[in-house]
Amino acid sequence: MIKVGNITMYNPKDICEILKIGRDKCNDIMNSPSFPCLTIGRTKLVSKEAFDRFRKENDLSDSRKGWRRNLKENNKITKGMYLIKVERFNKDLPICDICKNCNHKDFCLNRTNTKLMRKCGDCKNCENLESCDKFYKSVQYKTSVVVGHDSKGNPIRKSFSSSSEEEAIFKAMQFKKDCANGITKRIVRKAKSIYEMAIQNEKDKLRTGEIRESTFLRNKEVIKRFENEPWAKEPIDKVTREDIEEFLVGERLLSNSTIFKEYHILKKVYSIAIYEGFVKESFFEGYHCIKVPKSIKDDKEVSALTLDEENTFINYILSSGALYKNIYLIALYTGLRGGEIFALTKNDIDLKNKLLTINKTISVDINGNPVIGKTKTSNGKRTIVINSKCEPVLKEAIANMIPNDRNLLFCKEDGSIINRSMTNSELRRICEKLKIKKVSLHSLRHTFATRCVEAGINVKALQGFLGHADIQTTMDIYAEAQDDFKRTEMAKFDRYAEGVV
Repeated sequence: MIKVGNITMYNPKDICEILKIGRDKCNDIMNSPSFPCLTIGRTKLVSKEAFDRFRKENDLSDSRKGWRRNLKENNKITKGMYLIKVERFNKDLPICDICKNCNHKDFCLNRTNTKLMRKCGDCKNCENLESCDKFYKSVQYKTSVVVGHDSKGNPIRKSFSSSSEEEAIFKAMQFKKDCANGITKRIVRKAKSIYEMAIQNEKDKLRTGEIRESTFLRNKEVIKRFENEPWAKEPIDKVTREDIEEFLVGERLLSNSTIFKEYHILKKVYSIAIYEGFVKESFFEGYHCIKVPKSIKDDKEVSALTLDEENTFINYILSSGALYKNIYLIALYTGLRGGEIFALTKNDIDLKNKLLTINKTISVDINGNPVIGKTKTSNGKRTIVINSKCEPVLKEAIANMIPNDRNLLFCKEDGSIINRSMTNSELRRICEKLKIKKVSLHSLRHTFATRCVEAGINVKALQGFLGHADIQTTMDIYAEAQDDFKRTEMAKFDRYAEGVV
């Protein structure tokens, strides 16, 4: 500040301090044709009286109340309030009984979505809802300003948040005044990377319930296959067709299943990119599109045990008292999936009416921990008749139950959920010892289906036993089993023909 006689003069530094703005913005104001400044050498000065008048005419208030008052006159700024949740440092706090026994935590994203928790029949009346044992919750205020438009004319907004409404409004008005000449400028958003869009797409599907947490984790592992590729985190409009083709060809050492998943994730990402305006065309559409490469490996087939192998296996586990004997027998006699067997409770078994209810399965949450959830498909929820082979197995399993909070028919000594890999490892050891083909728990389900086909059971009934959503899946098993059956029957003819000749 400089005194010239009785007149107070401001220099640029003074104006920056008064208006709380940067030097660049200050220069823009002082270079304005309407700004009443006096240039002495290289220094620009303005009288206090002229500056105050200019501030009033141009609304350059440094008062936050002034910003807030002006907000009412500006329809380009919106404001709102929202809750934020931060995970507590102490993660060993006990989970409440309601949440602990909940079979559909995937609905509220494992208790991270308070809004959805309020809609849940089990949670909405919970006394612990507002102080969930896993999170701190607080209120945040947010304002947003339209800063431009994308290539489709949709508005692009810049957001400002704070713990107080007044602070959030002040930030928005400060930005608006700093960018007074550029707010309505048409802006095209920077293209996102393939990796970023792929992960976000899976998160969106998880949030809307299109996929389960276990599927999300599997797809995330597939996406990690190209995470370290140079092009994966570049803007998608910079990625070339050769980049994608070279990557997919290099994946031919993997299974066809993995290659197929990678291909369709990339194809979906390019569909999203076209919709968002990041690219004009997809490498995966049209006559000359990128095709799914074929693996150099043969596809793994889920093979069933032959009748002789099944009898050898059953005789061994009954005589040796194998660790997971009853689990294996239930799979062979009912065709249940491994997860469905592990999720069985005593209440699911009605020995009086000989009915077995399947309404849940073992899945994994977002952190990869085993949880009890919904069945794989809506058709997986079913009731089947307990046959004469399975009834004594279920009775023995109930008699030997390990007490646990979830009332599970099978669990570890500490009451936790059995790991599928443990049962499969033991199963392979038994097969190796018996010198029969190595199979998994799912192969025992396949074996049950094969015996049903050999017994002449109707394909529609078999679909109901197995809980298949698509009858084509059942038909594939049916056709495969029929081929084996035909070969066995034709062998009888060969033996007979040799005897006649």
